[in-house]
This record gives sequence, C-alpha cells and structure tokens, in this order.
Amino acid sequence: MLADNSLSKGKSKATFESDEEPFLSVLLAGGISFNEDGEACIGILSIEHQLPDAQVFAVRRRLSAALKQRGHVPATVRRVADGLAAFCDGGGAAAAGDSFCGAELCGGGAAAARLASVLVDARGGDAPANASVVKILLSVHELQNKMIDWIADNVTAFMSFHIPENLPLHKNLPLLLLHQFRFMDYVVDPQFLTEKLVSLLLVTRPHVQVHKLLIDVIPEILPDSGLEVMVEALSGAMEFNPSVTPFVLDVLSTIGVPSEMLV
Repeated sequence: MLADNSLSKGKSKATFESDEEPFLSVLLAGGISFNEDGEACIGILSIEHQLPDAQVFAVRRRLSAALKQRGHVPATVRRVADGLAAFCDGGGAAAAGDSFCGAELCGGGAAAARLASVLVDARGGDAPANASVVKILLSVHELQNKMIDWIADNVTAFMSFHIPENLPLHKNLPLLLLHQFRFMDYVVDPQFLTEKLVSLLLVTRPHVQVHKLLIDVIPEILPDSGLEVMVEALSGAMEFNPSVTPFVLDVLSTIGVPSEMLV
C-alpha cells in the first residue's frame, strides 16, 4: 500500500481501501504486492532457480484461480477492474492531470505515481523482466478485455491534456499505457481488441508521439481477423496527418499488406 497522502480528496481512507480491496486481494493471491515505496513486487519466488517465464506463468495461474475462488467470475472481474481504478485514484488520467502542467508527468502527482506503479516493471529480487502488474493482468484470460478497456479509457482521458515532448517512457503515462500491449501473447477476443485499436487510432491523432507508438504496436498484437478494418483505419491516419505515412507503410509491410490496397 502507498502512503495515506495519496488518497483522493473527499474520500475517507476506509472507503478508499474498501473500493480497491478486490484488486489488491486478488493480486496478493497471485503473489503480487506493493512495497512501502509504492513499487510492485512479485513475491512467489520461493522456488529456487525458477525461470522468469515460469514465474509469470505461475502468477497468471494463481490470479485465474483467485478470480474463480471469489465466486461469480464476471462479477469478480468487474470488482477487480473497479478496484484497479480506485487504486489509481479515480481511474488514473482524470486525477493525474495536474502533473501534465509540469515538465514530468509523474513528478509530484500522487495519482500519477499510483498509475505508474502498475505500469512500470515489477521490482525486487529475481523479478522477471517486462512484468508490470498490468502486463500480467492482460495475460489472464478472464481479465484481458477489462484491462484492454481500462488502458483505452485512460489513454483517451490523457488526450485532453498537454503532453510534453521527449519524456522518457517511464514518465510518459500515455505511452507507458500503450506499451503494455506489446507483451500480449494471446488475444481472447480479437474483435474487441480490433475495435479498441481503431478507436485509439482516432483519439490519439492530435498527439503525434502517442499516435506513432500506437501505430508501431499494431503489428505485434493485431488479430488476423482485424486486418481489413485496420487497413482502413491506417489509411485515415495518413490522410489526417501525412507525417505518420512512413510509420503506417512500415506497419503495412510488416503485417503483409501491399501498399496498393491503400489506393
């Protein structure tokens, strides 16, 4: 848990902890906790010489089991997603917005720090590489759609703020949110993911840096069934902002779409 001064204004500590409890208790059952500095820690490393991939698999398995043990899975998934929003102080972007006025998105904002804590890679001991809380939750089949939705909602909310240029990844929360998609090794609902990616291509257009990263991520996660829809969306991106044309053409080449399909 983070210090009490990170609580939302007008919200009691008891209420806040009640709201976030499903999220934190399911994480704890999976072996994930937060240290006193607010950093995520993976704590299932009692098995010596366990390989990083095996660690992540064990966390995923425990998280899935914890969801089922709490009762009706869809209802539990909703409570966990709501708890994540509460943990990040009202969903992240809305509460973290003031930090966008400074030079660093995460500098000094309690809500921004909480959001970053679930997006940056876990710390401590032999924590596996590239294993943030959100990346791991994306890999849990029961939670994946809710997490995709949560990422898309937060990125969309951040588009209302000024985003300083040239921030490092761990300080640029919209980029860090989109970066979570890179580590999805399985898509539960291809149509849902495609719809969210198309929606994000539209809402990120005003912020070229964020827009370019999203375009760059697409080849890594686009389901085959979403190819035709995505080609149309990428064509629209080039028409709106010609500066992204080289990035779009690279993506089309990577996913095997001939450039003449855009004519």
